[in-house]
Amino acid sequence: MLAKLSVLSTLLLASSSVYAAATDFPSFDIFHSHCGLNVKYQNVLCVDAFQKIYNTVLQFNAGGDPAQGAYLLKEKQPISYIWTTHKSSEGWYSDVIFETNQLADGCYITGRSRTQSSLHSAGNDNFCDIWNVLNSAGTISNQGLNSCSNSPTDPENQCKKNKFLA
Repeated sequence: MLAKLSVLSTLLLASSSVYAAATDFPSFDIFHSHCGLNVKYQNVLCVDAFQKIYNTVLQFNAGGDPAQGAYLLKEKQPISYIWTTHKSSEGWYSDVIFETNQLADGCYITGRSRTQSSLHSAGNDNFCDIWNVLNSAGTISNQGLNSCSNSPTDPENQCKKNKFLA
């Protein structure tokens, strides 16, 4: 009996270590603040865009986030997606994912952010969680919004938080 339990627990542990996929990202719903942002890095290969986004996430986790939060890497699938958790300066958490799609004239990025708590109205935070990373990783073009609860009119300034006021 003990041997059967040992085998069962080994199987359960092995199955729990299986990586998730981008399709497991939480869907947008009416209960959570969310935003999607689509951009293109013109004449850039997705392998290069992916690495720049990944490096930016690491930099923002080490204190470089313009919004004074931190990005915690959840998982990544090389050249395909980077899934992070963003902790805001106020302590709220959002799931954030960056997915790549190579086009003939550049790399198309789909970014999505969804607040984990249904109790938090995130304002511009979900937009800024995506925009700060993408804007810092390269020059973006063809920016398009997708189902944003809110978005700033001036992201260059509105997605930054003064560390002395936060």
